[in-house]
Amino acid sequence: MTALRITELNLTGNPIDNLKVCVEALKGMPLLSSLYIDLHEEGHVDFLLRSIPFLQQLNGIAVVKAEDSALPPSTVKDSESFYQTHSSHVSEIELRSETR
Repeated sequence: MTALRITELNLTGNPIDNLKVCVEALKGMPLLSSLYIDLHEEGHVDFLLRSIPFLQQLNGIAVVKAEDSALPPSTVKDSESFYQTHSSHVSEIELRSETR
């Protein structure tokens, strides 16, 4: 089976009954760098980021693995609400807004 060449995907507003099945499908898109998806349950952010390590942006916020970054934790306002909402889910991942 040939890998899909999708780089950006917006699943916002689509009901996802089983995140594990969805993530398995997304793993078949190795060029996927930006994903928009509604995550409602405890642990979904962490699961998604650990399962799709090539993802560079989640819901408009840059994903930076702490071990790959010499940057201090983010203080950018856009990522503040995401951090407050999902901080208990993200252990080794540092999120920051794109400022390019």
